[in-house]
Amino acid sequence: MDKTIHDPAYRTLIQWLSQKRTASGLTIRELAAKLDWHHSMLGRIETFERRLDLLEYVKLCDALECDPSEGLRVMTERKEREHEFKCVAEKPSDYLK
Repeated sequence: MDKTIHDPAYRTLIQWLSQKRTASGLTIRELAAKLDWHHSMLGRIETFERRLDLLEYVKLCDALECDPSEGLRVMTERKEREHEFKCVAEKPSDYLK
């Protein structure tokens, strides 16, 4: 089983968080200070070296003043697109109709 940190949907979620951070004008150090985290922890999350757990995700969203459900929706949409692509790819005969 692949690690979730390599899952495209997870990466989409982390990229969404990173975009929220930059859109709010915060550096990694500034956001980490707001959370009382070491900046390297947040840096490792954003570079996919460390997996973000659920409570950390909610805390990050709170600090960024964004709705956690929005990020989950973005991630779920990515997962659905990935699934649709796999379903289409598994049925090449559909293209011959």
